Amino acid sequence: MKVSVKPLYGWGWFRSDGSAFDVPPPFEFEATPLDTGIPLKGAIGQVKAENHPLSGLWLLLSQRHMSPDGEFNVAAYRKMPERSLSEPSEISGFAHAAISN
Repeated sequence: MKVSVKPLYGWGWFRSDGSAFDVPPPFEFEATPLDTGIPLKGAIGQVKAENHPLSGLWLLLSQRHMSPDGEFNVAAYRKMPERSLSEPSEISGFAHAAISN
């Protein structure tokens, strides 16, 4: 599925060493849902947007709130994570995301 992502500041974007990371521009990427229900609860996929700061990274989106509102935690990895949320990410932040048509 194609997911449209609009990063937002939220509590900030950070690298694994705690340093700040600029909020990236919006993008789309192909992702695999982590939950087959609707609305989107989580997804994982690799960003392939050319000239994008997250290009080449694997993103894990996880729903932020109990009630679906389109806001997600974003965790970025250099390789596809094997243990999902328990694995430390290279970059983390927040975004609005939705399935694209």
